[in-house]
Amino acid sequence: KAVRKLFLDTLKQGGDGEWELQWMVRLADYLVQRWPDQNQAAEAVLCVMDSAIDLGRMDEAQAYLEKLPESSWGRGRAELRLGQALWANYVKAVAEANPPPAEQLTALRDNARDHLEKGLEIVRTAVSGGQAVDYFVEYSVLLLAQAYLTTGEPDKTIALLNDEAIGPLTLMDHENPAVSRQAFQEEVLKLALRAYVMAQQVDEAMKYLDRLESLVTAGDATDADKNLTAVYVSLGRQLEQQLQQLRSENKTEQLEIVLSGFTTLLGRISERAEGADFRSLNWVAETYFSLGKGLDPGGPEVPEKAKAFYTQALANYVTLIKRSEQEPGFAPEDAPIFLRVRLAGVLRGLRIYDKAMEAVLYVIDKLGKENRVDVQIEAATIYQEWAEVPGKEEYYLNAIRGGYEKGGRYLIWGWGGIANRVAASYQKFESIFHQARYNLALCRFRLAQKKTGEERSRLLNEALLDIQRTYLLYPSLGGKDWYDKYDKLVKTIQQVRGERSPQGLRAFDQRTRT
Repeated sequence: KAVRKLFLDTLKQGGDGEWELQWMVRLADYLVQRWPDQNQAAEAVLCVMDSAIDLGRMDEAQAYLEKLPESSWGRGRAELRLGQALWANYVKAVAEANPPPAEQLTALRDNARDHLEKGLEIVRTAVSGGQAVDYFVEYSVLLLAQAYLTTGEPDKTIALLNDEAIGPLTLMDHENPAVSRQAFQEEVLKLALRAYVMAQQVDEAMKYLDRLESLVTAGDATDADKNLTAVYVSLGRQLEQQLQQLRSENKTEQLEIVLSGFTTLLGRISERAEGADFRSLNWVAETYFSLGKGLDPGGPEVPEKAKAFYTQALANYVTLIKRSEQEPGFAPEDAPIFLRVRLAGVLRGLRIYDKAMEAVLYVIDKLGKENRVDVQIEAATIYQEWAEVPGKEEYYLNAIRGGYEKGGRYLIWGWGGIANRVAASYQKFESIFHQARYNLALCRFRLAQKKTGEERSRLLNEALLDIQRTYLLYPSLGGKDWYDKYDKLVKTIQQVRGERSPQGLRAFDQRTRT
């Protein structure tokens, strides 16, 4: 473990970690040869595997676990560790703007699932023999349960979550310390809710919705509504991603099952006696919004099914805004603000951009919340998507530099203004900073595609310069996810400029050296 720490420190300092990795390999080989069934050997192998995974060498990690005996506890944990890493790569690949081909995603998903199943089979045997479970094992159970739901097998998800030996729902009922983290319990309950909906067991799904709300709102009442809203947004995002994946894989039957199940669930919530409270109505609105986004591939036209769900969300948000303003105590104090931001998002989904902009301007100007970053991000996004409408391409400039001038300045900051304002607290707003800088360059690129001649060339150069400046100041570019997005955009711009061998961000390294 000491060498593993040296390895991580070396990576942070810009080294390749190769020397430290080979040192760990030699130590692990020695321990495996002398004491293959001992925990020390397994820990050494896991250190090597983690380091190989950090370097993106999945094949090496997979080969190294073969050094452990197939039925050993250490082998089980090694299988789980590799399964976790493969599943993380799968989730990331699915979320990409241009994901890999379906067959490649399927192979990655199935490989992760296989390793998780093998590892848990070994672990389950050990648990039956008296071995205690821990969070590492339970996290693996959660990932495998997610994999089953992803492949359209809600019954397997439900069975695994309720497994007598390793099921997290079972362990939560027994207050096992392995599942004591609240964030983990929230993810388990959200998954159970989705699984029961997909299995068309809406009554059971309602129970888990109530249980989730009780968990999140327990304790400090001050933050209860805020925390629950964050959970609703997270659950909606998961649902949206599930629908997008089913749509991309042309799994029409499963897609209809999910839509039918959630439509029934939302109807039940609205009909129950306590269904008129803020929390329930907000969850209904959020879920309708997520259903719409999950069916919306973007572009100028809104698909009819997406439009129907957006319209339902719109009606619910309007009701929530009216009641929060007219009924004291009905909603949290800041409800009129975040509800209007969500309302703007729905209107943007419906491609009613002028009304979406009115909603955010009301918050910025009338409510005096110019410094709310979430509102400014929504406003910049509205400009950016509005610019895709034929004849409105100049709104890309507003997305970049802001708009709605008042008192000699723009109340809407634009991506450039957002980046400048959060840069002073970079560590706190790192992801938002790179969201802004990336979209700033993307807007210049898309505007360039609408132009010709010298103006087109100038905008392409400016887009590259935007990214180069960001790269020189923040070489890690906010982590691998943002780094890959920047790199892909740079390569695309280089291709459009006619470069035969686009090098992406590496081109900036060469310029720096020269």
